[in-house]
Amino acid sequence: MYADASRKPAITHLSKHMMRKTNRPKSVRRAVALLWLSLAITVSQILLVIVPDFHRYSRNPFGLIALPFMLAMILAPLVVTIVGVSRGWSWARYLLVILVVGGCIGALTWPGYLQSLSIRKVTEFAIQVALRIGAICLIFSRGAGPWFRRIQIDHE
Repeated sequence: MYADASRKPAITHLSKHMMRKTNRPKSVRRAVALLWLSLAITVSQILLVIVPDFHRYSRNPFGLIALPFMLAMILAPLVVTIVGVSRGWSWARYLLVILVVGGCIGALTWPGYLQSLSIRKVTEFAIQVALRIGAICLIFSRGAGPWFRRIQIDHE
């Protein structure tokens, strides 16, 4: 189509990202939406624990420094994973499985967690697990697999 290769329009990083986004399967879009919803619930759960006890954290200067650091350590892997799945990075799918399984095992084996269970905590935990397992099922579905492989090939 183009006789001179220099006149051929270059595909920029932005246009590749836009192509990737427009070709994203519906199952991946739904999975990403479920993951963002799960993250919003996680943030609200954290705030429900921290806000009532904030006066206790604010008394100690170390508490004020450690609190944002702990929040970042909890939320950063989830955000990176969601962005990775959204962009089609195959490794993010596997990281999500590891985070969900590890989070479930960690929550159920954490000292004192099982003793402090209430109907609210069980419901929140069940909703979180259901959202994340639903997202995992969607990103490993038939329609999503080829898309993730195609994105991986485009990056090589």
